Amino acid sequence: MKQSKAVLPLVLWFVSALGGGTTVAAQKPGDGIRVHGHWSIEVRNPDGGLVSHNEFENALTPDSGAVALSSLLGVPGSFTVSSWQLRLFGAGGINGLGPCKSAGVSVNCGIVDPSVPVAAGDVDQIFPTLAFNQAASQQGGVLDTVEVTGNVTASFAEPITGVSSMIQFTNGSLRGFSDRTLATSIQVAVGQKIYVKVVFSFS
Repeated sequence: MKQSKAVLPLVLWFVSALGGGTTVAAQKPGDGIRVHGHWSIEVRNPDGGLVSHNEFENALTPDSGAVALSSLLGVPGSFTVSSWQLRLFGAGGINGLGPCKSAGVSVNCGIVDPSVPVAAGDVDQIFPTLAFNQAASQQGGVLDTVEVTGNVTASFAEPITGVSSMIQFTNGSLRGFSDRTLATSIQVAVGQKIYVKVVFSFS
């Protein structure tokens, strides 16, 4: 995926990933643009059979999410997005356990753009399956939503307790953008595929 083709979806994502029902702009008192970030996670067996389907809304990551958003909307050219990441994690948060594997131990799972190089030792943790797509909402035929998708394969039967989206800037900084701690953990088994879709829409 070439970065230039993803500029518009990325800009829309920055704004819309603030979370469901967030007012981000107003033309006059009482009027505003409401945006929604909706996640769905499906767990499937290796044969494709559906194990579970889970849906929830995200929220802006405290502190770092606001910094990431202001960086994008600040001085033109000051910050440029290099890539995005989606993370799935288990007990202990993003630096704790997870259903993926690194150096033989349980760690969080990362979904990155296919253009991002993945070291040989990270192939069971970092999956270059991230994709962007503009799509039409159920309310109309125009391309008014942004879909972000990807998938990973579980190496450990470690429940998913939270998710996060992160931004890698070209200056080397990595910022958490949106996240969610799940009210109910998502159970997985070794070898199962975990399919993630985030849909950002406007109303």
